[in-house]
Parts: sequence; C-alpha cells; structure tokens
Amino acid sequence: SPWGVKGNGLLWLAEAAISSWFIASFVSIYTIFFPLWNLGPKASQDICNHFKSKLIEIYISYGESNDEESVIRDYTAREFLSKTRFDSSLGADRLSAIMQTILSQEFNLDSTGRNISPSKEGKKVP
Repeated sequence: SPWGVKGNGLLWLAEAAISSWFIASFVSIYTIFFPLWNLGPKASQDICNHFKSKLIEIYISYGESNDEESVIRDYTAREFLSKTRFDSSLGADRLSAIMQTILSQEFNLDSTGRNISPSKEGKKVP
C-alpha cells in the first residue's frame, strides 16, 4: 500500500471519506434550503438596517457625481449586493427584497439632508 496502511486501515479510510461526503452533502443541502424558508418578510429591512452605515458610505461616494436620486440608489444597491455576496446565501426573492428596500425612498440613506422624502415630493415649501 502506498501510504503504509494495511487491509482494514484502508477500508476504514474509504468509509471515513464516504461518510464525510454524505455529511457534507447533507449540511450543504440544509444550509441552502431550510434557513431560507425561515426568513420573515421583514428580513430585508433588518438586513439593510444592520448594514446601514456601509450603505450610507456607498451612497455618499456615488452622491458626489450629482446624478439623480434613483440612479444613485440603484448604484448603491448593486455595489452593496455585489460586495456582501448575499446572492450566494439568499434566494432571488430575498435578494430582490433587499434591493427594493434600498431603492425605496422610505429608507433614508442620506446623512447630508439631500434626500427628498416621499411626503415632500412635488410640494413647494414657502
């Protein structure tokens, strides 16, 4: 034997390898499917609130370009999702919900006061 393992040792090594593969497969399937079903409908809001400082940092970096608010929010959402890689652990519906939360005018990202709240849009302030 090339590893110096005789008879029963080689059989034990094969059984350990196959058992490890089954355990890894089970854990992988479990982590892909089961935690995703247990996320509540407000999970995207909670995730965005948790990462709000990072989102504001990205938002401000794009805000310097003086683009429209919706464009800045779109760039912010895309960069945040590409950096955090939630697509590898969350389903498409949850990823979409996170993006919609970031794009929502109700989710305040601007610490400079530039953000226009939805209630003031279209109204003239005297």
